[in-house]
Amino acid sequence: MQDQQLKPSNGNPLNLESLFSELPVMTEWYAGECYSALLVCLEYNDHKSGTEADLRDLNETIVRLKLVWTRPIEDNDRRNWGGPSNAAERAGEGIAWLIIHEFTDYTVIKRSLKKTGVDFWLGYKEDVEKLVFQDKARMEAKGRTALEYDSQIQQVVKKARKQTEQSDSTKLPAYLIVTEFSRPVIYLVEK
Repeated sequence: MQDQQLKPSNGNPLNLESLFSELPVMTEWYAGECYSALLVCLEYNDHKSGTEADLRDLNETIVRLKLVWTRPIEDNDRRNWGGPSNAAERAGEGIAWLIIHEFTDYTVIKRSLKKTGVDFWLGYKEDVEKLVFQDKARMEAKGRTALEYDSQIQQVVKKARKQTEQSDSTKLPAYLIVTEFSRPVIYLVEK
């Protein structure tokens, strides 16, 4: 990490249901969509609550996380998404919101416009209460369901890094978060 060191997880699990309560600008509707997509991707890969996932940068495992949730998947979740390939991108966004919120001083403040090369703009968590939303960092999130090798995930990170060049003129740090749900593993790379 270049500008900001990751905060440790303090041994806490990553509770997927935090999408509904801990993220200041996430609507209940969007949280529900991300949560449903996460359940589809995790169930398809036979993951249960308590499944462990590595959080990595490009060089090493930063921390081992336990992904936890309580609501069981419903038939409507499966029918709405039609499988993990349709759900992976939204599920990847949900994980990315949680990772940024849990491990950095940032939180998502808004979705970016097209042609910026990033999905979301980030602001400092401490500014949320003050309603002082200024873009302080960028985030690009990717979700994948069947990448067999680390080198394949690293290729996705490399493409995401290139994609963010569209908004490099901002000189703001960019976080690239790629989640591969079959293992699962989460890559968090700061550019």
